[in-house]
Amino acid sequence: MKTKTFQQIYDFCLLDRTYNEYFNIPDPFDCKTKREYLYYHGNVHPRGISRAGTFIYGQSMKQLEQFLNGQQESYHIHVDPCTFEIENDSYFFEGRIYIIAHIKQNGVQIEFNDPFTYKYDLDNDRIRFTTRSHRPFNTQGLIDEVKEYIEKKLRFAPGRYRDLQVEYEIPKEKFIDWYKNYKENLTAEAEVEWLKMYEKYHPTERIDFDESYSLLQAFGIFSDFGYDSDIEREQLAEEFMDLCNR
Repeated sequence: MKTKTFQQIYDFCLLDRTYNEYFNIPDPFDCKTKREYLYYHGNVHPRGISRAGTFIYGQSMKQLEQFLNGQQESYHIHVDPCTFEIENDSYFFEGRIYIIAHIKQNGVQIEFNDPFTYKYDLDNDRIRFTTRSHRPFNTQGLIDEVKEYIEKKLRFAPGRYRDLQVEYEIPKEKFIDWYKNYKENLTAEAEVEWLKMYEKYHPTERIDFDESYSLLQAFGIFSDFGYDSDIEREQLAEEFMDLCNR
Protein backbone atom coordinates (compact mmCIF):
# COMPACT_ATOMS: atom_id res chain seq x y z
CA MET A 1 0.00 0.00 0.00
CA LYS A 2 1.50 3.31 -1.10
CA THR A 3 1.17 6.12 1.41
CA LYS A 4 -0.71 9.16 0.15
CA THR A 5 1.05 12.50 0.27
CA PHE A 6 -0.37 15.69 1.73
CA GLN A 7 -0.72 17.13 -1.77
CA GLN A 8 -2.66 14.10 -3.02
CA ILE A 9 -5.04 14.34 -0.08
CA TYR A 10 -5.50 18.06 -0.70
CA ASP A 11 -6.36 17.42 -4.35
CA PHE A 12 -8.87 14.73 -3.36
CA CYS A 13 -10.58 16.98 -0.81
CA LEU A 14 -10.75 19.80 -3.34
CA LEU A 15 -12.03 17.84 -6.34
CA ASP A 16 -14.09 14.90 -5.06
CA ARG A 17 -17.77 15.92 -5.11
CA THR A 18 -18.98 13.04 -2.96
CA TYR A 19 -16.51 13.89 -0.20
CA ASN A 20 -17.30 17.61 -0.43
CA GLU A 21 -21.06 17.10 -0.27
CA TYR A 22 -20.99 16.82 3.52
CA PHE A 23 -19.22 20.17 3.92
CA ASN A 24 -21.69 21.91 1.60
CA ILE A 25 -24.87 20.93 3.44
CA PRO A 26 -26.90 24.13 3.91
CA ASP A 27 -28.25 25.13 7.29
CA PRO A 28 -32.01 24.52 7.66
CA PHE A 29 -32.62 28.27 7.71
CA ASP A 30 -30.45 28.82 4.62
CA CYS A 31 -32.38 26.47 2.32
CA LYS A 32 -33.82 28.48 -0.56
CA THR A 33 -36.68 26.13 -1.44
CA LYS A 34 -38.86 23.64 0.36
CA ARG A 35 -37.57 20.91 -1.90
CA GLU A 36 -33.99 21.66 -0.90
CA TYR A 37 -34.95 21.65 2.76
CA LEU A 38 -36.75 18.31 2.50
CA TYR A 39 -33.85 16.77 0.56
CA TYR A 40 -31.27 17.58 3.20
CA HIS A 41 -33.22 17.83 6.44
CA GLY A 42 -36.43 15.93 5.81
CA ASN A 43 -36.93 12.54 7.48
CA VAL A 44 -35.92 9.60 5.31
CA HIS A 45 -36.41 7.03 8.06
CA PRO A 46 -39.20 6.33 10.55
CA ARG A 47 -36.74 7.05 13.36
CA GLY A 48 -36.34 10.65 12.20
CA ILE A 49 -33.02 10.34 10.37
CA SER A 50 -32.22 12.86 7.62
CA ARG A 51 -29.68 12.86 4.82
CA ALA A 52 -27.83 15.74 6.47
CA GLY A 53 -27.69 13.87 9.75
CA THR A 54 -26.21 10.52 8.70
CA PHE A 55 -26.39 9.49 5.06
CA ILE A 56 -24.31 12.21 3.41
CA TYR A 57 -21.70 12.08 6.16
CA GLY A 58 -21.45 8.31 5.83
CA GLN A 59 -21.01 8.54 2.07
CA SER A 60 -18.36 11.22 2.46
CA MET A 61 -16.35 9.18 4.96
CA LYS A 62 -16.72 6.03 2.86
CA GLN A 63 -15.33 7.89 -0.14
CA LEU A 64 -12.38 9.05 1.95
CA GLU A 65 -11.71 5.50 3.18
CA GLN A 66 -11.71 4.18 -0.37
CA PHE A 67 -9.27 6.89 -1.44
CA LEU A 68 -6.90 6.19 1.46
CA ASN A 69 -7.18 2.45 0.85
CA GLY A 70 -6.70 1.49 4.49
CA GLN A 71 -4.27 4.26 5.37
CA GLN A 72 -4.62 5.85 8.81
CA GLU A 73 -6.85 8.94 8.81
CA SER A 74 -5.73 10.74 11.98
CA TYR A 75 -2.69 10.91 14.25
CA HIS A 76 -1.87 11.87 17.83
CA ILE A 77 1.86 12.17 18.44
CA HIS A 78 4.06 13.41 21.32
CA VAL A 79 7.58 14.50 20.36
CA ASP A 80 10.56 15.98 22.14
CA PRO A 81 10.93 19.70 21.21
CA CYS A 82 14.73 19.46 20.93
CA THR A 83 15.28 16.16 19.11
CA PHE A 84 11.81 15.74 17.56
CA GLU A 85 11.89 12.09 18.53
CA ILE A 86 8.64 10.34 19.43
CA GLU A 87 7.90 10.17 23.15
CA ASN A 88 5.49 8.02 25.16
CA ASP A 89 2.00 8.79 23.85
CA SER A 90 0.24 7.76 27.05
CA TYR A 91 0.77 11.05 28.89
CA PHE A 92 1.19 14.71 28.03
CA PHE A 93 3.95 16.51 29.87
CA GLU A 94 4.59 20.23 29.80
CA GLY A 95 7.42 20.97 27.39
CA ARG A 96 6.54 18.32 24.83
CA ILE A 97 5.04 19.00 21.43
CA TYR A 98 1.64 17.36 21.02
CA ILE A 99 0.76 16.90 17.33
CA ILE A 100 -2.79 16.17 16.16
CA ALA A 101 -3.61 15.61 12.49
CA HIS A 102 -7.02 15.11 10.85
CA ILE A 103 -8.28 15.21 7.29
CA LYS A 104 -10.64 18.16 6.97
CA GLN A 105 -12.44 19.88 4.12
CA ASN A 106 -9.28 21.43 2.65
CA GLY A 107 -6.85 18.59 3.26
CA VAL A 108 -4.74 17.57 6.23
CA GLN A 109 -5.01 19.98 9.14
CA ILE A 110 -2.13 19.79 11.60
CA GLU A 111 -2.50 21.11 15.12
CA PHE A 112 0.30 21.35 17.65
CA ASN A 113 1.45 23.31 20.68
CA ASP A 114 4.59 25.40 20.87
CA PRO A 115 6.25 24.81 24.29
CA PHE A 116 7.43 28.43 24.32
CA THR A 117 3.88 29.76 23.87
CA TYR A 118 2.54 27.33 26.47
CA LYS A 119 4.39 29.22 29.21
CA TYR A 120 2.68 32.50 28.32
CA ASP A 121 -0.79 31.59 27.07
CA LEU A 122 -2.38 28.36 28.27
CA ASP A 123 -5.70 29.00 26.53
CA ASN A 124 -4.43 29.84 23.04
CA ASP A 125 -1.30 27.77 22.71
CA ARG A 126 -2.54 25.57 19.84
CA ILE A 127 -1.28 26.31 16.33
CA ARG A 128 -3.19 25.05 13.29
CA PHE A 129 -2.25 24.95 9.63
CA THR A 130 -3.09 23.00 6.48
CA THR A 131 -0.22 21.50 4.55
CA ARG A 132 0.12 20.76 0.83
CA SER A 133 3.64 19.39 0.66
CA HIS A 134 4.70 16.20 -1.08
CA ARG A 135 5.71 14.50 2.14
CA PRO A 136 3.89 11.25 2.98
CA PHE A 137 0.92 11.42 5.33
CA ASN A 138 2.42 9.38 8.15
CA THR A 139 4.09 9.90 11.52
CA GLN A 140 7.46 11.00 10.17
CA GLY A 141 5.88 13.24 7.55
CA LEU A 142 3.84 15.03 10.21
CA ILE A 143 6.87 15.50 12.44
CA ASP A 144 8.84 16.95 9.52
CA GLU A 145 5.98 19.34 8.69
CA VAL A 146 5.77 20.61 12.26
CA LYS A 147 9.54 20.94 12.51
CA GLU A 148 9.68 22.96 9.28
CA TYR A 149 6.80 25.18 10.43
CA ILE A 150 8.53 25.88 13.74
CA GLU A 151 11.86 26.64 12.08
CA LYS A 152 10.34 29.01 9.51
CA LYS A 153 7.64 30.82 11.46
CA LEU A 154 8.25 30.43 15.20
CA ARG A 155 12.04 30.69 15.51
CA PHE A 156 14.61 33.26 14.43
CA ALA A 157 17.35 32.48 11.95
CA PRO A 158 20.53 30.96 13.47
CA GLY A 159 22.43 33.59 15.41
CA ARG A 160 22.44 35.47 18.70
CA TYR A 161 18.70 36.18 18.74
CA ARG A 162 17.82 32.56 18.11
CA ASP A 163 20.23 31.39 20.82
CA LEU A 164 18.58 33.74 23.31
CA GLN A 165 15.09 32.73 22.18
CA VAL A 166 15.84 29.02 22.64
CA GLU A 167 17.75 29.49 25.89
CA TYR A 168 14.98 31.50 27.57
CA GLU A 169 12.08 29.89 25.62
CA ILE A 170 10.54 33.15 24.40
CA PRO A 171 7.76 33.16 21.75
CA LYS A 172 8.77 35.04 18.62
CA GLU A 173 5.96 37.60 18.89
CA LYS A 174 7.02 38.49 22.45
CA PHE A 175 10.75 38.53 21.84
CA ILE A 176 11.16 42.25 21.04
CA ASP A 177 9.62 43.42 24.32
CA TRP A 178 11.48 40.72 26.21
CA TYR A 179 14.79 41.70 24.61
CA LYS A 180 14.36 45.34 25.62
CA ASN A 181 13.95 44.30 29.24
CA TYR A 182 16.81 41.85 28.85
CA LYS A 183 19.20 44.60 27.69
CA GLU A 184 18.09 46.88 30.53
CA ASN A 185 18.71 44.09 33.02
CA LEU A 186 22.15 43.43 31.54
CA THR A 187 23.03 47.12 31.85
CA ALA A 188 21.83 47.21 35.45
CA GLU A 189 23.79 44.05 36.29
CA ALA A 190 26.93 45.50 34.68
CA GLU A 191 26.59 48.68 36.75
CA VAL A 192 26.19 46.66 39.93
CA GLU A 193 29.29 44.61 39.10
CA TRP A 194 31.25 47.78 38.38
CA LEU A 195 30.23 49.30 41.71
CA LYS A 196 31.24 46.13 43.53
CA MET A 197 34.62 46.13 41.83
CA TYR A 198 35.04 49.86 42.51
CA GLU A 199 34.27 49.43 46.19
CA LYS A 200 36.61 46.45 46.41
CA TYR A 201 39.67 47.97 44.76
CA HIS A 202 39.18 51.71 45.27
CA PRO A 203 40.88 53.04 48.42
CA THR A 204 38.45 54.15 51.06
CA GLU A 205 40.79 56.74 52.57
CA ARG A 206 41.27 59.92 50.58
CA ILE A 207 44.15 62.35 51.00
CA ASP A 208 43.89 66.12 51.07
CA PHE A 209 46.19 68.77 49.61
CA ASP A 210 48.37 69.11 52.68
CA GLU A 211 48.97 65.35 52.88
CA SER A 212 49.81 65.23 49.19
CA TYR A 213 52.26 68.11 49.55
CA SER A 214 53.88 66.57 52.61
CA LEU A 215 54.35 63.18 50.92
CA LEU A 216 56.00 64.69 47.87
CA GLN A 217 58.25 66.80 50.04
CA ALA A 218 59.16 63.90 52.34
CA PHE A 219 60.25 61.69 49.45
CA GLY A 220 62.19 64.49 47.78
CA ILE A 221 60.05 64.58 44.65
CA PHE A 222 60.23 68.35 44.39
CA SER A 223 64.01 68.27 44.42
CA ASP A 224 64.23 65.38 41.96
CA PHE A 225 62.06 67.18 39.39
CA GLY A 226 63.58 70.57 40.07
CA TYR A 227 60.37 72.21 41.30
CA ASP A 228 61.71 75.17 43.26
CA SER A 229 58.82 77.63 42.99
CA ASP A 230 55.75 77.37 45.21
CA ILE A 231 53.42 77.48 42.21
CA GLU A 232 55.05 74.43 40.60
CA ARG A 233 55.03 72.51 43.88
CA GLU A 234 51.37 73.29 44.57
CA GLN A 235 50.38 72.27 41.05
CA LEU A 236 52.22 68.95 41.37
CA ALA A 237 50.67 68.35 44.79
CA GLU A 238 47.16 68.88 43.36
CA GLU A 239 47.83 66.47 40.49
CA PHE A 240 49.17 63.86 42.89
CA MET A 241 46.13 64.31 45.16
CA ASP A 242 43.72 63.83 42.23
CA LEU A 243 45.63 60.75 41.09
CA CYS A 244 45.46 59.14 44.53
CA ASN A 245 41.76 59.91 44.98
CA ARG A 246 40.52 58.47 41.67
